[in-house]
Amino acid sequence: MEPEDLAGRQVLVLGLGRFGGGEGALRFLASRGARVRVTDLRGEEELAPTLRALSDLEFEAVLGAHPPRVLEGVDLVVVNPAVPPSAPIRKEIRRRGIPETSELGLFLERCPAPVTAVSGTNGKSTTTAMTAAVLEAARFRTFLGGNLGNSLLPALDRIGPGDRVVLEVSSFQADLLPPGPWFRVLVFTYVGSDHLDRYGTVRAYRESKKRMLSHLAPGGTLLVSRQDRVSGSWRPPEGRRLVTYGEDPPRPGDLGMKGGILVSALEGREEPILPAGRIPLLGRFQARNALAAAGGGILSGAAPEDAARALRNFPGLDHRLQILGRIGPILVVDNGVSTAPETTVSALEALEEADPPPGPVHLVCGGKSKGAPLEDFARLLAEKTATVHLFGKAGPDLAAALEGKMPPGRRTLSKVMEEALDLALASAGEEGVLLFSPAFSSFDAYLNFQDRARAFRRWAQTRGLVP
Repeated sequence: MEPEDLAGRQVLVLGLGRFGGGEGALRFLASRGARVRVTDLRGEEELAPTLRALSDLEFEAVLGAHPPRVLEGVDLVVVNPAVPPSAPIRKEIRRRGIPETSELGLFLERCPAPVTAVSGTNGKSTTTAMTAAVLEAARFRTFLGGNLGNSLLPALDRIGPGDRVVLEVSSFQADLLPPGPWFRVLVFTYVGSDHLDRYGTVRAYRESKKRMLSHLAPGGTLLVSRQDRVSGSWRPPEGRRLVTYGEDPPRPGDLGMKGGILVSALEGREEPILPAGRIPLLGRFQARNALAAAGGGILSGAAPEDAARALRNFPGLDHRLQILGRIGPILVVDNGVSTAPETTVSALEALEEADPPPGPVHLVCGGKSKGAPLEDFARLLAEKTATVHLFGKAGPDLAAALEGKMPPGRRTLSKVMEEALDLALASAGEEGVLLFSPAFSSFDAYLNFQDRARAFRRWAQTRGLVP
């Protein structure tokens, strides 16, 4: 629908969400003259902060359940990506034939600027933010949003055709995209396995990612890693360009690394970007993220020197392998963004590669499982950590997987995160790293990963953290 079609329409916002998307959609719909109803399984008390923020708007709220009556008279449903297709309310929407969209869909249908989208399993948030930094260094007015947590709907009136939009797109968001050629550039980081509690199989999860190729605009570009056996095998629709990046030397028209230097050969000739060692982030994998971001930025209009300037000064994102300081002699690292085992493995490998190495790692992880197998993860934890301290609903399952791989004296199991953190600090004694990298969803005890990571930081401050 065009924006003017929303005036007078009855629109249901299904789920206010934990990251502001529902709030952004509600404000946008109200500003366009829609009659808005919102429903959420959570009650008024739990949603109080969001409801207070929306107190200047008129809308109908049905909270604590999704009764069928919320669909009466509804012309359009704006679905929060966290509400799965299997939810009874979603099934009833489909049965009644009511059109569905999402906050991101509303934005893309109306966005006048070229969009660069970033997706994948690991590294997509950092790569998205790096890509935006590259475009800002090229003096484009750049808008950053999507799965990073901020709705760009309020910015629509300020976005013009000469601007640039960079979006992190999750698989949940991709599943709700309306048909259309939304992306000028589509970048994939590593595609592994995640959200098996929702998709059931690794194949179904990866197919969700792959469907994003159908939204690549004619003349657009797909950028994938040569080292990723999943996305590296994908090919864009006819009339779109394929570009690859990798840790090996670039081929004409691609990106790569040569002698530890990020290199662009997008124009056929090799142009150095910067040495990987100049990227101010922990972990060798950050060079891959930086190469993807440089490619995404250059393909969206930046120059290699813009990429070099941006990447050299990139500060990193909160809760992503971020050194917070020390508690006494113990280095404290916040990787609170981790909600899948693979991201914790990447964090452990990054600490192994650090020069100089920071010492033995005392890992704190736990939360709510998303269904990923744990045997291989447990084996890697036994190899790469000095001690492991588990918490939350997933704790007992991972403890069981560690049986026979890690002696009881090197692992603990707690119900709550703060107790696990105290045990990790006690285990560390006078040497090493306390790594907070949960590896599981936060939804057993927290609103979202940010809420959990903030709770971790509060704990660290109470224990005498010195930045």
